[in-house]
Amino acid sequence: MRWLIVFVAVIVSISAQYCDDVVLYTAQNNLNQALGIPDDPDYKNPGALQDAFNNLVYGGNWESVQALCKAFGDFERTLGNYYEPCMTWLHFLEHDQSLADSHQYSNLYHKLRFTCGAGFFTLMDNLECIQQTWGTSEAGIEQCAVSFGNSVTANPDGACSYLETDLSCVSNFFNGCGDVTAWWACESERWYQENQYDCPQRCNVSPEPVKKEEETKKE
Repeated sequence: MRWLIVFVAVIVSISAQYCDDVVLYTAQNNLNQALGIPDDPDYKNPGALQDAFNNLVYGGNWESVQALCKAFGDFERTLGNYYEPCMTWLHFLEHDQSLADSHQYSNLYHKLRFTCGAGFFTLMDNLECIQQTWGTSEAGIEQCAVSFGNSVTANPDGACSYLETDLSCVSNFFNGCGDVTAWWACESERWYQENQYDCPQRCNVSPEPVKKEEETKKE
């Protein structure tokens, strides 16, 4: 019995150290079919995948967001122990993908861990305002990340300082939806970028103002 436990432990350890591309292809194909994403995009064309995810969140409804998160959960479960080695950007770089595409694909799924995890209920509770803000400010929001990328390219050592600017840039667009939603926007961008940059930045929620009735009671 003891040798069997050791054997299983070794197998699990080995599987966690490399990516099975057949399993990754299956997971991606299943997600595309579940969400009705055309042309079956994968790590070779992450831009199309990002557009599809954005359409489900910013151009959809509660049901489309729930469907995205369910499909992502199935994606994670299909990969199992292969998730971490398969989803690192280095894996795609080894498959002759560009550095930009490798980062984009890996970052997209890392961001989904926030979208469908800690950020899920904030997104659902404020979906209408988030979608309206994206609809009127998409170009400006995306320009925050473009400016960040350009700054890092020019001076890689300043990445964390530039990230601070990027996070503020994105969250400011959502201030009109309230502090919690601005926090969500900041964290959403941070989860996307932190997969690539090891920076200490965190997003904070400003405290809710004390209502006058509550102030009166304290006096």
